Amino acid sequence: MRYKILQPLKEEIKKKEIAVFDIEARNRVEVVIIGYYDKNGYTYFKDVNSFLDFILKRDNAKINYYAHFGGRYDFLALIENLINRKLQLEPILSQSRIILLKIRKGKYTFNLIDSFNLLPLSLKEIGSKFGIEKKEFNFNKDFDNWDKLVDYNKRDCEVLYKAITEFQETINRLGGSVKLTLASTSMDLFRRKFLKTTVADNSKLEEYFRQAYYGGRCEVFKKYGSPCIYSDFNSLYPSVMKDSLMPIGRAYIIRTHNLEKYKDFPVAFVEATVQSPPPDKLYIPVLPYRYKGKLLFPTGEFTGWWDIELIKKAEEVGYIIKPSKVIVFNDYQTIFKEYIESLYNLRLEAKHKNDKTLDLVTKLLMNSLYGKFGQRREQEEIFINPEEEDIINLGLRPYLPYIEEQPVQAYVGTHFSLASHIHPEISAHITSLAQLKLYNALYEALNKNLEVYYTDTDSLFTDREIENSIDLGRLKIEGKYEKAYFIYPKVYVIPNYYIRAKGFKTQKTSILTIEDEIEKYYEIDEETVRKLLNKEATIVSKYIDIAPFKSSLQKSALWHTREVKKEIKHDGLEKRYFQGYESLPWVIQNDELKAPVSQKVYSYLNV
Repeated sequence: MRYKILQPLKEEIKKKEIAVFDIEARNRVEVVIIGYYDKNGYTYFKDVNSFLDFILKRDNAKINYYAHFGGRYDFLALIENLINRKLQLEPILSQSRIILLKIRKGKYTFNLIDSFNLLPLSLKEIGSKFGIEKKEFNFNKDFDNWDKLVDYNKRDCEVLYKAITEFQETINRLGGSVKLTLASTSMDLFRRKFLKTTVADNSKLEEYFRQAYYGGRCEVFKKYGSPCIYSDFNSLYPSVMKDSLMPIGRAYIIRTHNLEKYKDFPVAFVEATVQSPPPDKLYIPVLPYRYKGKLLFPTGEFTGWWDIELIKKAEEVGYIIKPSKVIVFNDYQTIFKEYIESLYNLRLEAKHKNDKTLDLVTKLLMNSLYGKFGQRREQEEIFINPEEEDIINLGLRPYLPYIEEQPVQAYVGTHFSLASHIHPEISAHITSLAQLKLYNALYEALNKNLEVYYTDTDSLFTDREIENSIDLGRLKIEGKYEKAYFIYPKVYVIPNYYIRAKGFKTQKTSILTIEDEIEKYYEIDEETVRKLLNKEATIVSKYIDIAPFKSSLQKSALWHTREVKKEIKHDGLEKRYFQGYESLPWVIQNDELKAPVSQKVYSYLNV
């Protein structure tokens, strides 16, 4: 198996013809209007069949069709009709959302693309950035007013068409081609205009690089904070990419019990058994550790792979390091310097000129590149109505092997990518440098006697200001609050402001008390939060949504709604050991979590 070498792209920049569509439906699933916008302007259709008859013409195969959040909504409205036409479908998924729906009709392929992959904002936000405001519409009151509905649908199409068209023009001007996703578009631009060398194939050592490739640090240190300063790094990942040497040469794995001669290498990865200071001596540990699907930052003794920069910091704060292997490279270069500097300077210029479009695009490009290097090689592929020849040649298997009468002729296969851009050693080094920069900020805060409440990847909450700068890679204050509650990672409450939790659709939520299991409706208030922290309540959000594509395959109705229930409850494994509202890091002992022996942790808020 020959892997491709990452090298500069020389091929011609591709500019695709663009069209957009948007579906409005009564009760979420009764299609009433499908708006369509292309270079000739706006038109609409009253049913799926006539819309598909219009777009699935031979001459239209050259067009990229975009719908915003199409993979979670609009595409699903079309699939049953497409299946009934006996067309071959290849949905490309990211988790449960279709990001690209390929429709094969004879020798022609039609591409339906979810524009959220390129512009990860709401359509209202997109309109604001691209200078065309989305219209307001009361679905309960005005849905049966045809003229208002058409006017609303038309504006949505106009917003998306203008945004995608200007996005493509901007990318082309910068020197790249628009691809399926923001990450792949960033990679295309980087390789065309900024990559000046080749990157060696180190795929044989990928399993080790991936073990050293950790996600962002997200931890609650204290459940309550007052006062509360919310600070965020200005483009944390681009800031560490800009001037840092990256591993581009051939990698060599060496068995060793002595790291001293490898510490001066610009990049290296180390397998080691580490022993940290005890929790009462190391309030914020350095090294990440995977435990039962969670990323923890514990104390104790454990084994893993880490970037040598994190290992050096760990030694500095008192860890004992016992290495067993090290991976080094024979060449390193600052391959991202020109890419980041060019985009950053363009962004500053855009801000000065109040060019919201260029400001947005450069920001997205700066922050989307690094993750593409860490892409997984194995990807599941789904095929609907495939040819018999494809089933055999691709080794496809039924998507629902235990159901005789399948509602859909769906098959699944595994694709192994040989793509040249997959270099997890680069992503691992970038994320390690970002973790180190965040750690240094946390450490500085503690040394200044600041209270540190919470951190998430590139942000932190403290009781006082650390710094407030607009410079790349520096901390900027995003908010000041009287107090805040931190339930667990990704979920926090700022009283009288909002609850921050993924999946919650409304401030009106259902509170289910553990004692009596009676549902009542409340606004999020401090009393509710205190009950939640004391494990006396669960916050529940319920709403009706379109069922995701994969679950739809298991039902005869491919276009149906379901009730979604999201819960916030204070149970399960905490990332740190808590007593009251205060915490210490866990201790790893014989690969298991243990409570700290010294538990000098006290709550300063009685509830």
